[in-house]
Amino acid sequence: MEFEIKNGSEKKREPKGLVDGGNVEITCANCGKPLMTFQLTQLQNNVVLTRVMVKCGFCGGHSNVEQIVGQFYPGAVSDSIVFDISENDTEVECDVCFKAWSK
Repeated sequence: MEFEIKNGSEKKREPKGLVDGGNVEITCANCGKPLMTFQLTQLQNNVVLTRVMVKCGFCGGHSNVEQIVGQFYPGAVSDSIVFDISENDTEVECDVCFKAWSK
C-alpha cells in the first residue's frame, strides 16, 4: 500500500505502524455457522500470538481454537450477529473466548 502527498510534492511514503494482515473467519465446529471475523493488524516487528475460541449461540457448540498471529480487531460476520467476550467454561484451553449469537 502506498500513500501520495497531494500538496504539490510528488513524494511517496511508506506507511508506518499498522499493516493489513488480512482476516481470519471463525466458524462453529459443530454446525458450521460463521461466527466471527478477525481483522489482522500488527505493528511492524511486533509478533503477538493469541489462541481464540468462539462459543456458538446458535447450536451451543464452539469453534476450534485458532491461533492468531499478530494483533487483531474482532468483528461480526454480518449485521444479524453480535458478539462479546465470554468466560471460558469448556475444557478447551484458549487465551480469549468470545460468544456470538443472533440479534
